[in-house]
Amino acid sequence: MRILLGPLNRQDHPAVVGDLAGLDILVFDRHDADVVFDPAREPLETLLGRLPAGWRPDALVWWSPEYTVLPDGIERCPVPSVAVLGDWNLGVWSTAPLLEAFDLVVTDRKGVQVLGPQLEVPVDAWPAFSFDPARHRREPRVERDIDVLFVGNMNHDVHDERAPWLARLARLGARHRVVLAAGVYGDAYADLLRRARIVWNRAIRGEMNMRAYEAPAAGALLLMERENLEVRDVFVDGVSCVLYDDATLERRIEECLAQPERLARIADAGWRRVQSETYLDHLARLAAGLAKVRIGPRPFAALPAWRRHYWLGVHALCSADAARAGAAALHLGRALRCTPDAGAVAAALGAVAAAAALTGEGDPERSLDQAAAMLEAAVGAHPDDAVSRAGIAWVHARRGRREAAVEAALAARALLREGAPFPLDRPPVPFGFDRFRTEWERASLAPDLETRAAAFRPLLLARVCAGLAGLETAPAAALDRWTESVEAWPGIDANVRRLGEALEAEGHAEVAAEAYARVLASNPFDWEAREAALRVAGGLGDDAGAERLRAEGRALIAALAVPPAPALQEAAP
Repeated sequence: MRILLGPLNRQDHPAVVGDLAGLDILVFDRHDADVVFDPAREPLETLLGRLPAGWRPDALVWWSPEYTVLPDGIERCPVPSVAVLGDWNLGVWSTAPLLEAFDLVVTDRKGVQVLGPQLEVPVDAWPAFSFDPARHRREPRVERDIDVLFVGNMNHDVHDERAPWLARLARLGARHRVVLAAGVYGDAYADLLRRARIVWNRAIRGEMNMRAYEAPAAGALLLMERENLEVRDVFVDGVSCVLYDDATLERRIEECLAQPERLARIADAGWRRVQSETYLDHLARLAAGLAKVRIGPRPFAALPAWRRHYWLGVHALCSADAARAGAAALHLGRALRCTPDAGAVAAALGAVAAAAALTGEGDPERSLDQAAAMLEAAVGAHPDDAVSRAGIAWVHARRGRREAAVEAALAARALLREGAPFPLDRPPVPFGFDRFRTEWERASLAPDLETRAAAFRPLLLARVCAGLAGLETAPAAALDRWTESVEAWPGIDANVRRLGEALEAEGHAEVAAEAYARVLASNPFDWEAREAALRVAGGLGDDAGAERLRAEGRALIAALAVPPAPALQEAAP
């Protein structure tokens, strides 16, 4: 089985493609690969034309399409094609249409459950994550001086369930050494794992994420959520890992630390078991199954040419690829030349220009002017396009044109409140990786278009009202806007905190305290909310409440490998 695999390279992805012994695989990417190929600028046929003479793949495997730009012609692949979908929860809105350019999608088990019924191509389970044996290994000479470790992403906008669990771990710091670390990578990350006796883990999609392999590979005991859908495929509770739930977290940790011999025995069993779960092992399993994959109907290929270019462009814009803006403009320019709906393409081009203004590519003012012109063209063609009207409001606010921003925002608000038809394919402006984005991606998982639109409307309304609140000059009017924003979509903590600030400014201290408490219940590590809650507690004479806030803040800071900025630490003296 000859497999063409990428975009992956040996410099940035050594764990995945560093050891392909026994497999007939060529990797492609922009550099440090067997075949050099740039999907942002070149069609798929260019990649195939650069293959070594006499080497023809039996399958194309595209890695992480949710993060990478896809090339023109992906649906024309002359051999069976497979998409390896990882973080679908962070990119499904723009990626899902392109998945139907492939013959098979492989992802985690939850992805099969959610996406399988929605896509018109087969979706199967395959473990896309593993560990790097050269880096994630035991080192007997290193002292395990950390009792409980979490090292990973603490971005609450993405991992909105994680923070309360981490706070529970931090509270164990009075009896054990607990370390919570974020932003640690490479050798420093592996070094932390080797110092840990227990590594706490909680996967965002119920999958075996990388840490589930890396922790036992480094010799730590893996502590994993009981409801995980995949952990039992590899480990056995109480034998090679320990599983916890809401009722047993602290008890499981205490039991393990009180029985060091049992802890060591489980960690050793986990280490032994994970040795057969390398990327090489996983790729070998994938290769064995690809023989059954056939070129099938690819629904993406049946779309009109302009729609194919449109989704390639929108997806490029929404990806994490450094070349996303240029790739998006290239595809959307092609779409504009053959579309019967110039308004839809203009909306996407407006989003590209707005993104360029944010990233500082070229002249930001010129980019904002271009964004405004394109988005105005979009609403000229589709007056009910609330997404583009909201984008116009953001652009005008960014340009300092308050009256124009308010006018556009109010028009968007009216459309959203009256339930006007919602354009499900328009990219919001801006569309970075914030809480709005993660909520948008979550809403896009709705199984039917009507339910999806019903979720998008209040979410966008929450953003529009938050923007209006920032444009109001009267505190009372700003409070009304923040109230409407939070009522429309209660799950954006930053908006709830701003509502608390508006309530506080208007003298509603007790209600403000409730808003801050709500934020801290969701994210105990929100230092701005903690500082505000302390301020309000002091004003209300709630000394006991203030002390509780300080005590918890001290416990959280003590567990953090990198404490918050000194100014924020004052919230928990």
